[in-house]
Amino acid sequence: MLESLAEMTDLQTILIIIGALIIVVVITINWWQERRFHQQAQARFASPHPDVLLDTNKTEEPKLKNLKPYDERIDPVISHFDETKLEVDLVEHTFESDQAHSSQPEEVVDKVIDEVATVHDDAIPLQASLMDDEPLEISPQTNQENDTEVKPAQDDDIKAIFEEIFSNPSKTIASYKQSSQEQDSLGAKELSGAFPLSLPAMLDSNIDVTALLHLNNSILLSTLSPQLNLLQKDYDKPFFIHVRDLANQWHLLSTALPDLTLSAVTLSLQLADRAGALLAQDLIRFESEVAQLNMELNSSLDWYGLEDALSNASTLDAFCIEVDKSINLHLGQAENGAFTGTKLRGLAEAQGLTLSADGSFKYFGALQDVDLNEHAQPLFSMFNRDNHMFSIEMLRGSVVKGVTFQLEIPRVKNFSEAFSHMVQVARRMEVGLNAAMVDDNNKLLSDAKIDQIRQQLKVIDAAMNDRGVESGSDSALRLFS
Repeated sequence: MLESLAEMTDLQTILIIIGALIIVVVITINWWQERRFHQQAQARFASPHPDVLLDTNKTEEPKLKNLKPYDERIDPVISHFDETKLEVDLVEHTFESDQAHSSQPEEVVDKVIDEVATVHDDAIPLQASLMDDEPLEISPQTNQENDTEVKPAQDDDIKAIFEEIFSNPSKTIASYKQSSQEQDSLGAKELSGAFPLSLPAMLDSNIDVTALLHLNNSILLSTLSPQLNLLQKDYDKPFFIHVRDLANQWHLLSTALPDLTLSAVTLSLQLADRAGALLAQDLIRFESEVAQLNMELNSSLDWYGLEDALSNASTLDAFCIEVDKSINLHLGQAENGAFTGTKLRGLAEAQGLTLSADGSFKYFGALQDVDLNEHAQPLFSMFNRDNHMFSIEMLRGSVVKGVTFQLEIPRVKNFSEAFSHMVQVARRMEVGLNAAMVDDNNKLLSDAKIDQIRQQLKVIDAAMNDRGVESGSDSALRLFS
């Protein structure tokens, strides 16, 4: 028992000695490091530091060239940059340099302003090249007068700028605002030049290939009209010519006044219609004649839709075939036999249908209350199923075996609603004439079949929306004429 106590006493003594030694070593190291740092501080500040504003000596700043360009995974937009063409000069900041730049504050400010102006002038062409989608090439900026490299502002320059700001803040803020306004003005000019002049409203990029001629000299329409009229001959597809006056208003050539002074001309060729797609020979001829006219007028030429025009024409023709459908509902004689023309006319006019010059009854909907012209588009029509045209004299003394209600889907706005109204009118006349509503195969047209037609209309509506051609629009009327 006593031996074990003696052994424990020796162990504790050893541990105490080791702990004391560690404490002494730590205190000694801390004292030594503190003394060393104190000596370094005294040596550094023993002599005065050179004045960066008064010292006239100049040292060359270290340079770092041929920096690695942006990582492609970070910024793929400039992945096409050439690594050897990207060169940047960097200035390393140090507090221990033996010599420094010297210059007066006014000279420093002038220098910085010149450098900022140089960078600003070079930034505007770079912005323009981005808008024009041209490949960019970055190389070190150079001074145009002495062809020396333009370097960033140095530490003393930056210091002088801050002194200028704090000494006269009102002047500095006013200069900044003026510079910002000038920059905004320049940016607006660049943007305004990036957009082409507006084309005539009736033209559609989905269905037309268009040439825009900017006339460098004003020309009277009377001197140019004969030449333009010759261009429209012998084309299989609709050809449109518009002229723009000095007030930037477009006029169709056929309706423009001869004394009109022109500033621009557009020539447009439709890509497709119900007769099919634009032929290759017609497109080649159109392009050649436009180029010849542009040369004779010494004008500037812009094309819209020329690229892949034949492919677009073929696609457009396939689209027209897909959606160019019509819905026919027939009223035929039932048990009571044929119905008289006078009764047919009375019921038709009571439902809002109007007898037209082409021998059919037409329904114009809301247009009924305005003066109708020959170009007014009806929602649906009703004509004699025997292909005999209706007239007042014919309806007075004859009987009718059957009539057909027809709706041309792509030529009617909101054709789903127009179809519902056509069914409603046909049902009322079916009752009034004691007739039967049948389909093209003379089978009775049930409500279930009418619902199937409505589902097909939704499919056609989606196809036209995807193509960007609105049913009943001017573009649709041109395509399905």
